[in-house]
Amino acid sequence: MYRFPATTRVPSWRGLGCGLLLALAGCSSVPPVELRIAAAVDRAAAAGLAPLALPASPLPLQGFGRLGCPGGDLSVYIEGDGYAWVSVSLPSTNPTPVNPVALTLAALDPGCNVVYLGRPGQYRSGGVDARYWLGARFSADVVDSYVAALATLAAQGKTARLHLTGFSGGGAVAALVAARLAREGTAAVTLRTVAGNLDTDAWVKQLRLTPLAASLNPADEAATLARVPQQHLAGSRDRQVPARVLEAYLARLPSRECVQVVAVEAGHAGPWDDAWRSLLQQPPTCAPRAAGAVADTRPDSR
Repeated sequence: MYRFPATTRVPSWRGLGCGLLLALAGCSSVPPVELRIAAAVDRAAAAGLAPLALPASPLPLQGFGRLGCPGGDLSVYIEGDGYAWVSVSLPSTNPTPVNPVALTLAALDPGCNVVYLGRPGQYRSGGVDARYWLGARFSADVVDSYVAALATLAAQGKTARLHLTGFSGGGAVAALVAARLAREGTAAVTLRTVAGNLDTDAWVKQLRLTPLAASLNPADEAATLARVPQQHLAGSRDRQVPARVLEAYLARLPSRECVQVVAVEAGHAGPWDDAWRSLLQQPPTCAPRAAGAVADTRPDSR
Protein backbone atom coordinates (compact mmCIF):
# COMPACT_ATOMS: atom_id res chain seq x y z
CA MET A 1 0.00 0.00 0.00
CA TYR A 2 1.33 3.43 -0.93
CA ARG A 3 1.66 6.24 1.54
CA PHE A 4 0.73 9.51 -0.08
CA PRO A 5 2.71 12.67 0.50
CA ALA A 6 1.16 15.23 2.86
CA THR A 7 -2.35 16.01 1.72
CA THR A 8 -4.06 19.31 1.30
CA ARG A 9 -7.06 19.91 3.50
CA VAL A 10 -9.98 21.69 1.88
CA PRO A 11 -13.54 22.38 3.03
CA SER A 12 -16.02 19.56 2.44
CA TRP A 13 -18.63 20.56 -0.13
CA ARG A 14 -19.70 17.04 -1.08
CA GLY A 15 -22.95 16.87 -2.95
CA LEU A 16 -22.69 20.33 -4.50
CA GLY A 17 -22.79 20.07 -8.27
CA CYS A 18 -21.05 22.50 -10.59
CA GLY A 19 -24.30 24.27 -11.38
CA LEU A 20 -24.96 24.92 -7.69
CA LEU A 21 -21.39 26.06 -7.17
CA LEU A 22 -21.83 28.60 -9.93
CA ALA A 23 -25.14 29.71 -8.48
CA LEU A 24 -23.59 30.20 -5.04
CA ALA A 25 -20.81 32.29 -6.51
CA GLY A 26 -23.07 34.31 -8.77
CA CYS A 27 -24.12 33.29 -12.26
CA SER A 28 -22.05 35.93 -13.99
CA SER A 29 -18.80 35.31 -12.12
CA VAL A 30 -16.20 32.61 -11.72
CA PRO A 31 -16.60 30.65 -8.46
CA PRO A 32 -14.20 31.59 -5.66
CA VAL A 33 -11.07 29.46 -5.46
CA GLU A 34 -12.41 27.59 -2.41
CA LEU A 35 -15.41 26.39 -4.41
CA ARG A 36 -13.27 25.49 -7.40
CA ILE A 37 -11.02 23.39 -5.16
CA ALA A 38 -14.01 21.78 -3.45
CA ALA A 39 -15.61 20.84 -6.76
CA ALA A 40 -12.33 19.24 -7.92
CA VAL A 41 -12.00 17.31 -4.66
CA ASP A 42 -15.49 15.86 -5.11
CA ARG A 43 -14.88 15.03 -8.77
CA ALA A 44 -11.61 13.29 -7.90
CA ALA A 45 -13.11 11.42 -4.95
CA ALA A 46 -15.83 9.98 -7.18
CA ALA A 47 -13.05 8.39 -9.26
CA GLY A 48 -11.10 7.13 -6.25
CA LEU A 49 -8.43 9.84 -6.49
CA ALA A 50 -7.28 11.17 -3.12
CA PRO A 51 -5.74 14.64 -2.55
CA LEU A 52 -1.96 14.78 -2.60
CA ALA A 53 0.67 17.47 -2.42
CA LEU A 54 4.27 17.38 -3.60
CA PRO A 55 6.76 19.72 -1.88
CA ALA A 56 8.44 22.70 -3.49
CA SER A 57 11.18 21.59 -5.83
CA PRO A 58 11.34 24.47 -6.72
CA LEU A 59 7.54 24.88 -7.01
CA PRO A 60 4.89 22.98 -5.00
CA LEU A 61 2.35 20.96 -6.95
CA GLN A 62 -1.12 19.89 -5.85
CA GLY A 63 -3.23 17.11 -7.28
CA PHE A 64 -5.00 13.83 -6.71
CA GLY A 65 -3.90 10.22 -7.01
CA ARG A 66 -4.80 6.58 -6.90
CA LEU A 67 -1.67 4.51 -6.29
CA GLY A 68 -2.34 0.86 -5.58
CA CYS A 69 0.02 -1.26 -7.69
CA PRO A 70 3.70 -1.02 -6.70
CA GLY A 71 5.94 -1.83 -9.65
CA GLY A 72 3.22 -1.10 -12.19
CA ASP A 73 2.91 1.60 -14.84
CA LEU A 74 2.14 5.14 -13.67
CA SER A 75 -0.18 7.42 -15.65
CA VAL A 76 0.22 11.13 -14.91
CA TYR A 77 -2.19 13.81 -16.12
CA ILE A 78 -1.14 17.48 -16.20
CA GLU A 79 -3.78 20.21 -16.17
CA GLY A 80 -4.09 23.10 -18.59
CA ASP A 81 -3.40 26.76 -17.85
CA GLY A 82 -6.65 27.03 -15.88
CA TYR A 83 -8.08 30.38 -14.81
CA ALA A 84 -4.87 32.26 -15.58
CA TRP A 85 -6.55 35.41 -16.90
CA VAL A 86 -9.68 37.25 -15.81
CA SER A 87 -9.71 39.10 -19.14
CA VAL A 88 -7.33 39.68 -22.04
CA SER A 89 -5.52 42.32 -20.00
CA LEU A 90 -6.12 41.32 -16.37
CA PRO A 91 -4.27 38.33 -14.84
CA SER A 92 -6.04 36.11 -12.35
CA THR A 93 -4.87 36.03 -8.74
CA ASN A 94 -5.38 32.24 -8.66
CA PRO A 95 -5.21 29.89 -11.69
CA THR A 96 -7.24 27.01 -10.22
CA PRO A 97 -9.36 25.85 -13.20
CA VAL A 98 -13.11 26.24 -13.40
CA ASN A 99 -13.32 23.22 -15.71
CA PRO A 100 -10.34 20.90 -15.01
CA VAL A 101 -10.36 18.92 -18.27
CA ALA A 102 -7.27 16.87 -17.39
CA LEU A 103 -8.95 15.81 -14.15
CA THR A 104 -11.94 14.60 -16.15
CA LEU A 105 -9.60 12.54 -18.33
CA ALA A 106 -7.81 11.12 -15.29
CA ALA A 107 -11.15 10.15 -13.77
CA LEU A 108 -11.87 8.06 -16.89
CA ASP A 109 -8.63 6.11 -16.52
CA PRO A 110 -9.28 2.74 -14.80
CA GLY A 111 -5.59 2.10 -14.11
CA CYS A 112 -4.50 1.39 -10.54
CA ASN A 113 -1.66 3.96 -10.63
CA VAL A 114 -3.16 7.26 -11.79
CA VAL A 115 -2.00 10.71 -10.69
CA TYR A 116 -3.44 14.08 -11.68
CA LEU A 117 -1.26 17.15 -11.12
CA GLY A 118 -2.36 20.75 -11.28
CA ARG A 119 -0.10 23.50 -12.51
CA PRO A 120 1.89 25.79 -10.20
CA GLY A 121 -0.50 27.92 -8.16
CA GLN A 122 -3.54 25.73 -8.83
CA TYR A 123 -5.47 24.24 -5.89
CA ARG A 124 -3.62 26.50 -3.47
CA SER A 125 -4.59 29.69 -1.66
CA GLY A 126 -1.29 31.39 -2.42
CA GLY A 127 2.46 31.09 -2.15
CA VAL A 128 3.31 30.87 -5.86
CA ASP A 129 4.43 33.84 -7.96
CA ALA A 130 1.89 34.73 -10.67
CA ARG A 131 4.58 34.65 -13.36
CA TYR A 132 4.39 30.84 -13.19
CA TRP A 133 0.92 30.89 -14.70
CA LEU A 134 1.68 33.85 -16.96
CA GLY A 135 4.85 34.41 -19.01
CA ALA A 136 6.93 31.78 -17.20
CA ARG A 137 4.27 29.07 -17.29
CA PHE A 138 6.58 26.76 -19.30
CA SER A 139 9.87 27.84 -17.72
CA ALA A 140 12.74 25.64 -16.60
CA ASP A 141 11.58 26.05 -12.98
CA VAL A 142 8.20 24.55 -13.91
CA VAL A 143 9.79 21.64 -15.77
CA ASP A 144 12.17 21.02 -12.86
CA SER A 145 9.21 20.86 -10.48
CA TYR A 146 7.40 18.19 -12.47
CA VAL A 147 10.56 16.14 -13.02
CA ALA A 148 11.18 16.19 -9.26
CA ALA A 149 7.55 15.30 -8.52
CA LEU A 150 7.65 12.36 -10.92
CA ALA A 151 10.93 11.15 -9.41
CA THR A 152 9.29 11.14 -5.98
CA LEU A 153 6.26 9.23 -7.23
CA ALA A 154 8.36 6.77 -9.23
CA ALA A 155 10.62 6.07 -6.24
CA GLN A 156 7.63 5.42 -3.99
CA GLY A 157 6.01 3.02 -6.42
CA LYS A 158 9.02 1.53 -8.24
CA THR A 159 7.31 2.53 -11.47
CA ALA A 160 7.84 0.29 -14.48
CA ARG A 161 6.74 2.75 -17.14
CA LEU A 162 5.59 6.37 -17.11
CA HIS A 163 2.71 7.62 -19.25
CA LEU A 164 2.44 11.41 -19.46
CA THR A 165 -0.75 13.14 -20.59
CA GLY A 166 -1.22 16.90 -20.78
CA PHE A 167 -4.21 19.06 -21.66
CA SER A 168 -3.71 22.37 -23.46
CA GLY A 169 -0.79 24.14 -21.74
CA GLY A 170 -0.34 20.97 -19.72
CA GLY A 171 0.53 19.33 -23.03
CA ALA A 172 3.44 21.73 -23.38
CA VAL A 173 4.60 20.85 -19.87
CA ALA A 174 4.20 17.10 -20.49
CA ALA A 175 6.22 17.37 -23.72
CA LEU A 176 9.01 19.36 -22.06
CA VAL A 177 9.15 16.85 -19.19
CA ALA A 178 9.17 13.91 -21.64
CA ALA A 179 12.06 15.52 -23.52
CA ARG A 180 14.01 16.07 -20.30
CA LEU A 181 13.51 12.46 -19.23
CA ALA A 182 14.46 11.16 -22.68
CA ARG A 183 17.67 13.20 -22.66
CA GLU A 184 18.49 11.77 -19.24
CA GLY A 185 18.10 8.26 -20.57
CA THR A 186 14.62 7.35 -19.34
CA ALA A 187 13.29 5.28 -22.25
CA ALA A 188 10.14 3.98 -20.53
CA VAL A 189 8.09 7.11 -21.18
CA THR A 190 5.12 7.77 -23.46
CA LEU A 191 3.48 11.11 -24.23
CA ARG A 192 -0.12 12.02 -24.97
CA THR A 193 -1.56 15.49 -25.41
CA VAL A 194 -5.13 16.70 -25.71
CA ALA A 195 -5.44 20.08 -27.46
CA GLY A 196 -1.77 20.41 -26.57
CA ASN A 197 0.15 23.65 -27.01
CA LEU A 198 3.19 22.00 -28.60
CA ASP A 199 4.69 24.98 -30.42
CA THR A 200 4.28 28.02 -28.23
CA ASP A 201 5.98 30.35 -30.73
CA ALA A 202 3.50 29.34 -33.42
CA TRP A 203 0.67 29.66 -30.89
CA VAL A 204 1.42 33.25 -29.85
CA LYS A 205 1.97 34.22 -33.49
CA GLN A 206 -1.28 32.71 -34.74
CA LEU A 207 -3.37 34.16 -31.91
CA ARG A 208 -1.42 37.45 -31.80
CA LEU A 209 -0.49 37.07 -28.15
CA THR A 210 2.43 38.41 -26.14
CA PRO A 211 5.46 36.12 -26.64
CA LEU A 212 6.27 33.85 -23.69
CA ALA A 213 9.83 35.12 -23.34
CA ALA A 214 10.39 33.43 -19.97
CA SER A 215 9.16 30.02 -21.17
CA LEU A 216 10.55 27.06 -23.07
CA ASN A 217 9.03 25.93 -26.36
CA PRO A 218 8.33 22.18 -26.72
CA ALA A 219 8.92 22.40 -30.47
CA ASP A 220 12.56 23.26 -29.76
CA GLU A 221 12.86 19.72 -28.35
CA ALA A 222 11.60 18.12 -31.57
CA ALA A 223 14.76 16.10 -32.22
CA THR A 224 14.59 14.53 -28.75
CA LEU A 225 10.82 14.09 -28.72
CA ALA A 226 10.87 12.30 -32.08
CA ARG A 227 12.11 9.21 -30.21
CA VAL A 228 9.26 9.27 -27.67
CA PRO A 229 6.09 7.26 -28.47
CA GLN A 230 3.32 9.86 -28.62
CA GLN A 231 -0.31 10.51 -29.47
CA HIS A 232 -1.87 13.93 -29.97
CA LEU A 233 -5.62 14.64 -29.94
CA ALA A 234 -6.62 17.72 -31.94
CA GLY A 235 -10.10 19.25 -31.90
CA SER A 236 -11.54 20.28 -35.26
CA ARG A 237 -13.43 23.15 -33.55
CA ASP A 238 -10.63 24.24 -31.24
CA ARG A 239 -10.04 27.99 -31.46
CA GLN A 240 -7.83 28.33 -28.36
CA VAL A 241 -5.12 25.95 -29.52
CA PRO A 242 -5.86 25.54 -33.25
CA ALA A 243 -4.74 22.46 -35.15
CA ARG A 244 -2.16 24.67 -36.90
CA VAL A 245 -0.17 24.72 -33.65
CA LEU A 246 0.13 20.93 -33.73
CA GLU A 247 1.01 21.08 -37.43
CA ALA A 248 3.83 23.51 -36.66
CA TYR A 249 5.23 21.10 -34.07
CA LEU A 250 4.94 18.11 -36.40
CA ALA A 251 6.78 20.02 -39.13
CA ARG A 252 9.83 20.28 -36.87
CA LEU A 253 10.06 16.56 -36.11
CA PRO A 254 12.87 14.80 -37.99
CA SER A 255 10.78 11.62 -38.01
CA ARG A 256 7.14 10.78 -37.33
CA GLU A 257 7.33 7.02 -36.86
CA CYS A 258 6.60 7.44 -33.14
CA VAL A 259 3.72 9.88 -33.70
CA GLN A 260 -0.02 9.35 -34.01
CA VAL A 261 -2.42 12.25 -34.55
CA VAL A 262 -6.06 11.72 -33.64
CA ALA A 263 -8.62 14.11 -35.10
CA VAL A 264 -11.66 14.64 -32.87
CA GLU A 265 -14.78 16.67 -33.55
CA ALA A 266 -14.43 18.82 -30.46
CA GLY A 267 -13.76 22.31 -29.21
CA HIS A 268 -10.96 23.16 -26.83
CA ALA A 269 -12.79 21.87 -23.76
CA GLY A 270 -14.17 18.84 -25.57
CA PRO A 271 -16.05 16.63 -25.64
CA TRP A 272 -13.02 14.32 -25.39
CA ASP A 273 -14.54 11.47 -23.38
CA ASP A 274 -15.34 8.98 -26.16
CA ALA A 275 -12.00 9.45 -27.90
CA TRP A 276 -10.13 9.18 -24.61
CA ARG A 277 -11.84 5.95 -23.55
CA SER A 278 -10.85 4.45 -26.89
CA LEU A 279 -7.23 5.61 -26.74
CA LEU A 280 -6.74 4.26 -23.23
CA GLN A 281 -6.77 0.85 -24.90
CA GLN A 282 -4.24 1.92 -27.56
CA PRO A 283 -0.95 3.02 -25.96
CA PRO A 284 1.48 5.05 -28.09
CA THR A 285 4.05 3.02 -30.01
CA CYS A 286 6.84 3.60 -32.50
CA ALA A 287 5.55 1.09 -35.04
CA PRO A 288 6.34 2.32 -38.57
CA ARG A 289 2.73 1.76 -39.61
CA ALA A 290 1.69 4.50 -37.16
CA ALA A 291 3.90 7.11 -38.84
CA GLY A 292 1.81 10.24 -39.25
CA ALA A 293 -1.34 8.18 -38.86
CA VAL A 294 -4.62 10.01 -38.47
CA ALA A 295 -7.61 8.38 -36.86
CA ASP A 296 -11.06 10.00 -36.92
CA THR A 297 -12.84 9.32 -33.66
CA ARG A 298 -16.01 11.29 -34.28
CA PRO A 299 -19.03 9.37 -32.94
CA ASP A 300 -20.81 9.54 -36.29
CA SER A 301 -17.89 7.82 -38.04
CA ARG A 302 -18.02 4.69 -35.92
